[in-house]
Amino acid sequence: KDYYQCTGDRVRVRNAPSLESGMVQYYSYYGSGGPVYLYKGMRVRSEGVHRNGFTMVSCIDGNAWCTTGWVASEYLRSNQYSAPRTKDYFHCTGDKVRVRNAPSLNSGMVQYYNGAGAVYLYKGMRVRNLGVRRNGFIKVSCYDGSAWCTDGWVSADYLR
Repeated sequence: KDYYQCTGDRVRVRNAPSLESGMVQYYSYYGSGGPVYLYKGMRVRSEGVHRNGFTMVSCIDGNAWCTTGWVASEYLRSNQYSAPRTKDYFHCTGDKVRVRNAPSLNSGMVQYYNGAGAVYLYKGMRVRNLGVRRNGFIKVSCYDGSAWCTDGWVSADYLR
């Protein structure tokens, strides 16, 4: 299969090859986690289907191919990429490290879906690498003890 790299930022992954189609939703232990977006530099696998200016792709969550949907082809660049190989997991080296909504110190913190407050990482906690780096931050998925539940951005200074 071919692999593409996303050239846009916050590109929508849709249920059907149409701008009118709803967005693919990701799910977590707590239920619907929200819409799926691609960010600049993310790699996706082509499913070999092209329709109405869209390409069907599978998105990687850092460990496994997890979501299939349609992306506007204008935001995909093909250079015959091989399957992404990055470090699958990181361990936190700090205590009470903030998980942010965007790769910026000015960004708000990710909140638990059940209203339990802000998400923090603690020394030794393991997070899944989602394969995107920006502004000194890494996009990760956090584990709550039973499921991968929360995606956010963590300063690379606190991940090894």
